[in-house]
Amino acid sequence: MAVSMFFLLTFPVHFILQKKPLHFFKNTFSVLFLKKTWVGYASINKQLPALKKPVITITTLPVKLNTLPEDVLFKGDEWYASVFSIAIDIEKIKRGYKYLCY
Repeated sequence: MAVSMFFLLTFPVHFILQKKPLHFFKNTFSVLFLKKTWVGYASINKQLPALKKPVITITTLPVKLNTLPEDVLFKGDEWYASVFSIAIDIEKIKRGYKYLCY
């Protein structure tokens, strides 16, 4: 939620930098109102703790742009679930910034 608040406070910058600024802000509000999460799993897996639908995945891409094999995505998701930290999420958001509007 803190990242969403930051994005709202700095909205003019994102309005210029994002390809689809309206969709970016739709995602921002979805995270703010707990409908989505900024970073989530890349694979569909019932064995890991449940997360809301992600804007981007652990690969820093949206779900529909992930092209890695499912077993590789699953291993990445396992790693993410085991070492989760806010610092990792912030790094993934920075790296995947241009995909936050998908």
